[in-house]
Amino acid sequence: MFALRKSLVQVVGNVGIKTFGIKTMLSNSASKNVIDVMFVETNKIKNLPAKGVENENLLDVLVNNKLEPEFPGFGACEGTLTCSTCHVYFAQEDFEKIKAKPTDEELDMIELAFEPCETSRLACQVPLTKEIAGAKVYVPYGVKDVR
Repeated sequence: MFALRKSLVQVVGNVGIKTFGIKTMLSNSASKNVIDVMFVETNKIKNLPAKGVENENLLDVLVNNKLEPEFPGFGACEGTLTCSTCHVYFAQEDFEKIKAKPTDEELDMIELAFEPCETSRLACQVPLTKEIAGAKVYVPYGVKDVR
């Protein structure tokens, strides 16, 4: 059985977005539901706040907040579900709140991830929703890229 990893996510603010290519960028419009998340690097216990809009996936939130340098190798396939480098952990109670259930393809990639556990997901497959607002999320300190 895998060890459960812990994480931290906070919800604050109210900001909108503008679309820019396939990525989204935050703006000062109050017309969208914004969810603030705290990416937590498990080895250094480093907390990095980020803002994302409802239905934006966690990988895009990390990228749009320019946090990639903090997590080398994270999201190597850019969300195409061909690697497991955007692997994250959730606390059990938060994991159960995620409406989007993992597909067989995602579960296959999670098996290849760095230290997967029962509450592992790929950030590119988890949309921000009101249900997971305030959820606890952790980014593993290691990346296993087997593309």
